[in-house]
Amino acid sequence: MPAIRRHIPTIRRHIPTIRRHIPTIPDSHNVLCALDLTSKSVPLIQWASGFARDHGANLKLVHAVPGAEPRGGVDIEGGRFRAFLFDVAREAVAEATTRSRHKC
Repeated sequence: MPAIRRHIPTIRRHIPTIRRHIPTIPDSHNVLCALDLTSKSVPLIQWASGFARDHGANLKLVHAVPGAEPRGGVDIEGGRFRAFLFDVAREAVAEATTRSRHKC
């Protein structure tokens, strides 16, 4: 610890130079929270909600799933299965949101 203390005046002298080289982070108005809809989703939404609130930002939730290509490249369902997956995911995100007591 004494070795560090001896460098403090030098560090303080260089702070203005260091600050000039740190990129400015723009104000954020949205926080994006990616969910996998496991048991960890509710605490994650609660944490992200508090983080967004503390920073005056809106919380956006997203549920991403791996893509799947139909065999042979032919979609025999005509997009109905994809719509079904979106509906199921939307309901699951709404349920996780309700359990976290956060309104998105």
